[in-house]
Amino acid sequence: YRTGDRGRYLPNGEIEYIGRIDHQVKIRGFRIELGEIEAVISQYSGVRENVVVARNDSSGERRLIAYLVGEIEQRFILSQLRSFLESKLPSYTIPTNFVTLDSLPLTPNRKVDRKALPALDTIRSEVEETYVAPQTTVEKQLTTIWIQVLGFKNIGINDNFFSLGGPS
Repeated sequence: YRTGDRGRYLPNGEIEYIGRIDHQVKIRGFRIELGEIEAVISQYSGVRENVVVARNDSSGERRLIAYLVGEIEQRFILSQLRSFLESKLPSYTIPTNFVTLDSLPLTPNRKVDRKALPALDTIRSEVEETYVAPQTTVEKQLTTIWIQVLGFKNIGINDNFFSLGGPS
């Protein structure tokens, strides 16, 4: 049975897991096929190209990140894009972060160079979203906890814990 996993034998006889041959990942116990997410995102109006990757955030938690290339002068409104994806995909497959780029990096063979995509902490998301700062003591306490748990710098009162990648 071919699992799609890549590994190698170490000198001591143990097998070291290296990764997958395909673009299937496992996050919080769910097997996720990144190509399926990319196919749905490509149906969204204004998306010319996209790629989805799984990366570890600053807390070590694996998150899905979607890199988008839009049509000319296209700006994406995060809430609308999320609603579209929620109508087509299971919640655990919806990326927690969306980043717009002018173009996707390519290998010499003209395939997307996933390793050359900018790290999440080095870029600013260009996807529009409405940020509403916490006002009350309870809102401030709750968003502080979410920031610690999820590893984000800012979380507003309208943000959804599960949409941001929070586990149940």
